[in-house]
Amino acid sequence: MLPVLPADRTEYVFTDVSPWFTSRAAERFRDHPFVGYRRYDVERSPESQGIEAGRFDLVIAANVLHVVADLRAALATVSRLLAPGGVLLVLEATRPLAWVDLIFGLTEGWWRFADHDVRARHPLVSAETWARLLAQSGAADVATVEAARDDVELLSRQAIVLAQRGLAPVTDANGLGRVRRW
Repeated sequence: MLPVLPADRTEYVFTDVSPWFTSRAAERFRDHPFVGYRRYDVERSPESQGIEAGRFDLVIAANVLHVVADLRAALATVSRLLAPGGVLLVLEATRPLAWVDLIFGLTEGWWRFADHDVRARHPLVSAETWARLLAQSGAADVATVEAARDDVELLSRQAIVLAQRGLAPVTDANGLGRVRRW
């Protein structure tokens, strides 16, 4: 994606909770001077990490949201990053697979989900569940794209979920930002 973005009009921020991944990305994308790198924890507010709310027109969350303790809280936090009218693009695995659990199930965090009303037995949820959670959180528009072929089940079933934040920022009576409608 980086080669097609106009360098003179683009600010791309690559984030990860691990400095190892951000330093690897800096090496890999060094030919794109408009890319910045920083640590970011999706379970903490952007402001507490020095990131201005409403700063981004597009947020891409690729196989990161399923590792949070609470999907609803993470979606509310991510929505704070978006400017009014901004788009969240989520790429997530959507089907439990034994071989994936065998590899990632041994890592810290795979089973740490606490939102058992959404994820009763597994950290991954369906594309329909992502769409429902985003709609419930107030996303203006939600669309999902998922492979239709059964043979992708052998590797991993992934879905792309797009959600748009509403055009007007929402504030409470005290003028403080609240996430009710994206």
